[in-house]
Amino acid sequence: MPSNEIEYVVYQSTKDQTLFCAEIKTIGVLSEEEPVHIALLLDTSGSMEGERMASLKAALKALIRCLYRNDILTIVTYSSDSECICAEKYVGDDPSVWDHLIDGLNANGNTNMGSAFECFVKRCTIPPHAIILMTDGIVNTGALSSRSILLPLDPRSDLRTTPIFTLGIGNGHNQMMLRDIAMSSNGNYFYIDKSEDLPQTFGSILGILRDRCVEAIHIGINLGYTWLERYTPGNKQQIYIPYMPGGIEYRFLFRKTTPTVNDSPYLSVQYKSRTHDSRSSSAMSVGVRLNRLVDGEVFRLEVKDTVNTATGLIAANKNMDAIKLLEGQLARMEEDPDISVMPQVMCLRTVVLDILDSLRKCMSNLPDAPLLSRMTSITTSLSAQRSSTLDSPAMNTLYATEGMRSHSGHVMREYETIVHTSPGV
Repeated sequence: MPSNEIEYVVYQSTKDQTLFCAEIKTIGVLSEEEPVHIALLLDTSGSMEGERMASLKAALKALIRCLYRNDILTIVTYSSDSECICAEKYVGDDPSVWDHLIDGLNANGNTNMGSAFECFVKRCTIPPHAIILMTDGIVNTGALSSRSILLPLDPRSDLRTTPIFTLGIGNGHNQMMLRDIAMSSNGNYFYIDKSEDLPQTFGSILGILRDRCVEAIHIGINLGYTWLERYTPGNKQQIYIPYMPGGIEYRFLFRKTTPTVNDSPYLSVQYKSRTHDSRSSSAMSVGVRLNRLVDGEVFRLEVKDTVNTATGLIAANKNMDAIKLLEGQLARMEEDPDISVMPQVMCLRTVVLDILDSLRKCMSNLPDAPLLSRMTSITTSLSAQRSSTLDSPAMNTLYATEGMRSHSGHVMREYETIVHTSPGV
């Protein structure tokens, strides 16, 4: 094994000898109170007024009570314009300071998401571990596409690799835009049915960040092979992952693209160790094992692309075309009985069947917003692949780690306490 933090193994497909899967596992979850830096970009437009703003304030207070004193927060609010209400501020020991800051939030104006990124970049001197972008509505002022909204990050190479977790509350937001922002940054999109679910989502993200074992991971393969997902733009032989929580297996597909190459797959790995705060690197020629797991991972990518395409069809009121596409995906997963009984493939089948069932129930001329949001969540989860333990078809637990569940519960308990003890919340 090349390090004390990471183990590797490479599998080859049983059906296609040009397909491989690198399985990388982080060892253990470290218990040190390692600081986390989170940037919160919060929608405070007029549509947030009332119950949603009250829930947001309580959720923020609950999150802060679950952070360590040496954690760092940056908070930017945006409506027609943006304001940085705190920049790279240590949490400290006195939550009342934060309560006063949060109680001053007000909802008014339009939704100018691009200005939030502009404001954040101007004030950012320490790249955060993650950006949490929250909205409940459609962008109607300033930059109007996901690409243009993210343009302020382009000049900052230290920010372009920061994962962005996008949170959409209710049915009035642009699911496609939030999905695209999340997928372009190795983040994830969360559909939040009601604002009371905000603390659970905050807790899940905190669990991902708190449990990170290694960071800034660069994984390369030798000439004649290319990664099939998440590769660095312009370089299909290298992928980048911001961080990996401990105790989780990650799988990355790659293909032999040069038939004349006889060398075994060769992995080079560079990462930042959380224990030593230093960079480590290793390079190794990997002994390859035949394993059907590769074929299951191929279905993961297929399902991601299928659900992504079906989402667009439903949004365009082409429900029957979406149904045919999803049924075709099911048929492909059922062709080979040796592959279809694999737990991960059975779980993927359940996800597709659940979408089909929901789609048939809401057949109409109008797209169903909760279904679209759930499908965009599935797409980003299958792309981010934060955990390969497919233990449930429900996407809110499909990629949940023990740390995510623990921190979610902690923040939720704090939220309930705040709601029941604070008048007017």
